[in-house]
Amino acid sequence: MKRKDEEAADLEALNLNNEPSGAAVPSDSKRPIGRDAAKRRKSGAPSDSESQCLEVLQQLATTGQLNHEAMAAAREERSANTKAKLKFMEISAHSQSQHAAAVVAKEKRKEMEYDTRIMDADLNAMSGTRRFFYEQLQQCILTKYDFDPNNGPSDEGTD
Repeated sequence: MKRKDEEAADLEALNLNNEPSGAAVPSDSKRPIGRDAAKRRKSGAPSDSESQCLEVLQQLATTGQLNHEAMAAAREERSANTKAKLKFMEISAHSQSQHAAAVVAKEKRKEMEYDTRIMDADLNAMSGTRRFFYEQLQQCILTKYDFDPNNGPSDEGTD
């Protein structure tokens, strides 16, 4: 039988030829590391790939949080913009209705001035055709205001 020193030298020679040094045979034993021992050794300290995975996960979590905050800020900004647009539209609609009312009042005032001028016209100073034209205009104005020229204001509008 071989001696223990010779067996160890043979194992080291095999190790140098087949595998990188220290990978399969620990320095204090003569056989390769078992499955359970390899798991214990591996779980003791994280490997480079595990630490890289953890870094990537942390970056993803941070990026996700930043994206969530940015989306919330954008949502708030859109909401504020929408509220401002609605306020502007309300003010604009109110302004347009005031303008329309002012235009209608101005037109009524002009119409009243025109009607007053026609009614104040001196028919005695006018010639035949012009006088007939102004009489017809006066009749139309009296009808528009529900005024019967023979009896005064009509009783249709009053009760």
